[in-house]
Amino acid sequence: MQVKKLVLALAVAIAAPSAFAADLSTGVTVDNIMYVTGATAQTKGIAISVGRLCGTNPLITLTDGKAVPVAKGWKCNATATTTYPNLPGVTGPFVVLKNEGGSLNAITPLRNGSTQGQLDLTNCTVTGSTGTCANALVNKPEHIGFADVSQKIFAAKGQLVAQTAGNTYTADVAVGAGQGFGVVVSPALYTLLQADQGTSGVPSISKAQYASLMTQTGGFWNTLLPNGTAHAALPLTLDRRSVTSGTQASAEVFFLENPCATGPVSGSVGATVGSAAGQSFVDGTDTLIVKQAASSDAVLADAASTTAYVIGVVSLENAQPASSWKFLAIDGVHPGTANAPEFQKTNLVNGRYAFAYETVLFKSTKSTLGAAVLNNINDFSNAFVADLGVGSNLATSNGLFGDPLAPAADFGTDTSHYSRGGNECATPLAQW
Repeated sequence: MQVKKLVLALAVAIAAPSAFAADLSTGVTVDNIMYVTGATAQTKGIAISVGRLCGTNPLITLTDGKAVPVAKGWKCNATATTTYPNLPGVTGPFVVLKNEGGSLNAITPLRNGSTQGQLDLTNCTVTGSTGTCANALVNKPEHIGFADVSQKIFAAKGQLVAQTAGNTYTADVAVGAGQGFGVVVSPALYTLLQADQGTSGVPSISKAQYASLMTQTGGFWNTLLPNGTAHAALPLTLDRRSVTSGTQASAEVFFLENPCATGPVSGSVGATVGSAAGQSFVDGTDTLIVKQAASSDAVLADAASTTAYVIGVVSLENAQPASSWKFLAIDGVHPGTANAPEFQKTNLVNGRYAFAYETVLFKSTKSTLGAAVLNNINDFSNAFVADLGVGSNLATSNGLFGDPLAPAADFGTDTSHYSRGGNECATPLAQW
């Protein structure tokens, strides 16, 4: 018996990956560390691309260890002489770090020279292929940014900071991929909507209904439950994102036509801002709480409640769990299929589900970064565009899709049949 226990213990010890503390910046040249900011919706796409660029070399996925991470990263732990087919100017190990700050933060640092918090590579604990960097974040200049919507949208809404001398960049580079978004609700609200609509399947919400909630231009419960289904005496919480968020900008474009409309939509093109704690609006005996969530993860944490009534918008790369929160159909169309809503791209790529926008990339051309860094910024930007433009590379993602206008588009099951051609205010047009 003791021999068996010893053999079992040895087997477990051998099978379990060992943890070790490390300075992951060792051996990495300064120009081989890329600092990325912007949309959280494209983090999975970036991870897919970095993994492909790293090839067969060991890849370590990093985080700051927080429940809702502010910073993430990836290290291609290659030898000092390793070269990469799609990164012609890169030799040796490389690191891509990302601040999860929202789409507007892909633009602001490039305009005014501000910095963003990134992982400190000098104190990381690695177990197998994952690691946590424990020190406080360090402020770094932006090299590359990703946004869910173009700079033109933020400019039209008056949200761009002044561009200061010496801060130059290239804006709105077509990534060749896009991101779908969806309306998410808590289980309790999902059940109420099913009852009110007389269905055991996926309930639906109209664009007009959600716009009314965003602008408070109508009642709350009578908007969502027009057939008068009884509900518990609880408030309805509308989780929205901050003004720096591409998810919020996408929601305002899609539901309110803000800033695309020539006139007011649903009474106003201004969505109520709310606060982190929540701002209450009372209609008779009913209360609507507009809460500003810090991230999509925070929205989903609220929507995971089994008793509260919560509704919001998140990007579709968040995989719908078997239980807990659910995505709704919009105007009768779910991003996936009616009998298998977990397949979140079926109606996204065939053009039936229109709540999706093409992603754009921003890259610094600031001369003080130095020629070596600028060359690698171009290499990584070009590689991201080449990888993400091939829809089949995104097969493991839920809500990311290839743009049919991408130079590398493969026209497969993960490439959309429709495109707005980089204009969020345009109607998606069929490409094949």
